[in-house]
Amino acid sequence: MGLLHSRMTLRNLHLIDAIKREGSLLRAAQALNMSQSAVTKALQEIEASVGGDLFHCTNRGVMATPGE
Repeated sequence: MGLLHSRMTLRNLHLIDAIKREGSLLRAAQALNMSQSAVTKALQEIEASVGGDLFHCTNRGVMATPGE
């Protein structure tokens, strides 16, 4: 299922933007006043709904995956 056909909410878009902007799940969580585990769970749910990974996690943070 593509991004436009999934149930993407404004909250999801804010979360994706914060992760991309901050480069880290922890810093994104802090910027959004959420726990890191809540951000991780929400990202997993978003990725499941779009059918693929949006970010590649490393020991130095996260990087957006290349678009199709």
